[in-house]
Amino acid sequence: MIDESFVPEKKSLGNVLLTGATGFLGAHVLDRLLQEETGKVYCLVRGGETADGKARLRDILRYYFGDRYEAEFADGLDEEAIEKSGANHMEELDLERTKGSDTGPVAEKAAGVESGPKQSRRIIPIVGDIESDSLARDMPRDVQTVIHTAASVKHYGSYAYFHRVNAEGTEHVINYAKSVGARLRHISTLSVSGNSLAEEFAVYRWSEEKFFGESCLYIGQPLDNVYVHSKFEAERAVFDAMLTGLDAKVIRVGNLTSRASDYRFQPNYSQNAFLTRFKAILEFGLFPDYLMHLYSEFSPIDLTAEGIVRIAQYAGKQTVFHLNSNRPIYFDRFVKVVHELGISMEVVEGTAFYQALRGTLREKGTEYMFEAFRNDMDERGQLVYDSNIHIENDFTVWFLKKVGFEWNEIDLEYIQGYIKYFRGLGYLKV
Repeated sequence: MIDESFVPEKKSLGNVLLTGATGFLGAHVLDRLLQEETGKVYCLVRGGETADGKARLRDILRYYFGDRYEAEFADGLDEEAIEKSGANHMEELDLERTKGSDTGPVAEKAAGVESGPKQSRRIIPIVGDIESDSLARDMPRDVQTVIHTAASVKHYGSYAYFHRVNAEGTEHVINYAKSVGARLRHISTLSVSGNSLAEEFAVYRWSEEKFFGESCLYIGQPLDNVYVHSKFEAERAVFDAMLTGLDAKVIRVGNLTSRASDYRFQPNYSQNAFLTRFKAILEFGLFPDYLMHLYSEFSPIDLTAEGIVRIAQYAGKQTVFHLNSNRPIYFDRFVKVVHELGISMEVVEGTAFYQALRGTLREKGTEYMFEAFRNDMDERGQLVYDSNIHIENDFTVWFLKKVGFEWNEIDLEYIQGYIKYFRGLGYLKV
């Protein structure tokens, strides 16, 4: 609920446990934490040994950020961090929270977070797995904030697998946050709404117009996709924990795309469903007229990570946030931008589009164009990208503006940089 009397107050996050740090989003959240916060960041990473996990994390940070964080790596969890689970430590934290703040000098001193200059060697890899009840053999006890980005984001597989990783994994993270008295910032997806333009689910269109705002969870949307179902269950577990006193926020992110700063994308870019469609439509060179009134949402990964950290720092009573760009590009404008970039694209009638698309199956090397859209078509061969479920994020946009954050414009400059980046990789042929 928008409250114009709201005055944002920044809170230190203290020491942070970050799950999913080797992922596309997690690595960029780590980057923002290291830039904006002063505490340690414990990174839960999978691997056989600490050295393996550290190497994986180091490699992914080097891919995204070069050598910027080479000197920030600690060897691992030290005994002092483990031992800070003692009664005196928890009593000091409880005393500070009783006074109305969990980020004051007593709490920070007890947790090993000193005010002032940033600590050195703040990246501390912890080998573990969210599928484990305890997360890892030895977990730090001097943590004030947990940011949970880890999840399996594949969209096909067994329900048991997705439930174990995404739902039960979140329950394990919740239990850890409770055990150390930490606040939880849970990263979810706007796909729980039933609107899945950027995903690769079987399509459907709701018979009546529905709206999915920050106060919504279940509005009758289908949950038969195993990924969406598991993320829905994870959110429900967080909300249940909030009812028993956990300080938690749910942040639903949108279509994660290349950085706004330099357009860098995840190393496994060819597996991204949205990018696969983007490549196919550009190289196909035709666009169906019935989609011209719709839009595409790009949430650059660096801005999304910044938004997550801002929400973690400033959110008080607010509970759920929709962190997706409010500055999408409509397809009629997209076609004009493509033309301005010298790329041929013709808008055609729906039947002509479908027949031409089917024709790509008959030519070697162009089959991928049809395959990119196979699961998006209805029985008439039309692409169904209007689920009739409209995502609302007015509150989140208002809140973020209050704390100094706004999304970038998705127009000629961004689309040009986006295309140029993937051309440079040899992925786009236009």
